[in-house]
Amino acid sequence: MKYDALCIQCILQVRLREINSALSNGDRAIELSLKIVEYALKLFKEGCELTHIAGNTYSLLAKASPEVVNYYRVAKRNSIAYSWSVIKDLDKYIKDLKDLELFKALIKISIAGNAIDMGVFGHEFHGISLENAILRELAIDHTVDFYNYVKAGGKKILWLFDNAGEAVFDLPLIDELRRLGNRVVGLVKEEPGFQNDLSINDLNGSGVVEHLDEVLSTGYSGSTIYLNEISSEAKRALNESNIVVAKGMSHYEYLIDVDLGKPVLHLLIPKCEVIARTVGVPKGSFVALLRS
Repeated sequence: MKYDALCIQCILQVRLREINSALSNGDRAIELSLKIVEYALKLFKEGCELTHIAGNTYSLLAKASPEVVNYYRVAKRNSIAYSWSVIKDLDKYIKDLKDLELFKALIKISIAGNAIDMGVFGHEFHGISLENAILRELAIDHTVDFYNYVKAGGKKILWLFDNAGEAVFDLPLIDELRRLGNRVVGLVKEEPGFQNDLSINDLNGSGVVEHLDEVLSTGYSGSTIYLNEISSEAKRALNESNIVVAKGMSHYEYLIDVDLGKPVLHLLIPKCEVIARTVGVPKGSFVALLRS
């Protein structure tokens, strides 16, 4: 996806916020800030694709500053704990639901988790209400199409995880997909990860692995699944899958211009004006967009 003028502000602000949050050394923070700004502007001037700019600037910062990596490691651990504290009460909100009604509620719960995002300038996370999430209308609602595709079972689903805490809110839907007789393979980022996205080491003690048939790493720490960079195992899982579920904005930004040769279900909350405009919905909407 090509960037917008607002994307320049967003990426630079997020990178600078990471430096200021993680570093106490003023001189080093200034040095890193100037280095990141210079590198980001170079990528913008070259017209690089948006997710590559975000991913490459973070990669440079992560290599130069272990403090930033640790800052996110702590944030991810805390967000996973928060998410489990919320999702444990889900049964009382869905106990009377079944079939498509239940499926749609679980879609909304998964989307609600996408609010746990530290990588969008101006976005603030204020917690998740399961009740409010289930009552929300979907601005784009392809739930029926997805449900009809998977309800008979036998499908191989590749699940592209996004933010670490968000992954916990994905699990009830993943459980239902598997209960229907489908196989779900999860794909997460390689260390040190990208911002607060779920990475391979975050899985330890997260409670996520037990809900999947298989979990693989992308093989690198970029923001999405660049087809010329993913590991052979990830490429195999992608090729063998019947459908891809892509969580969050980065996967949308990249995959909207890529033909995977199979359906892709995007579950996300557009948290900036640029993505909201591209999707064609108001900012903050719940989106379940199936592209075939």
